[in-house]
Amino acid sequence: MTSFFSVIDYSIEDAETGRKLIREFSKIQKEWVAHYPGYISASFLVSIDHKRVLNLVRWKDEASYYNFENNSNTEARMQAIAEALKKLEGKAVLRMTESPRYKTAYVYKSES
Repeated sequence: MTSFFSVIDYSIEDAETGRKLIREFSKIQKEWVAHYPGYISASFLVSIDHKRVLNLVRWKDEASYYNFENNSNTEARMQAIAEALKKLEGKAVLRMTESPRYKTAYVYKSES
């Protein structure tokens, strides 16, 4: 199945900051993103050294993502993200200057 992903990458100060960032961004997914057609899921990955959190937002296809991007209230969503970051006791810094978008190129599945 072909999917489309947006990937958001944050540097974090420590494990507790990572937990709180994930909690707050889960709320943002629920309130601002998940109800758009074609949204599948949001996965949060934390590095084993607790220095980075990746948010992989999976969409059915590229058109679904661009529908969200073109029709959502980006300004209000960005304000909600800013407010979520203010709630963290530790530091979380966005690690990119653009919004990376990815298409599924290949999926290998084990035969077992």
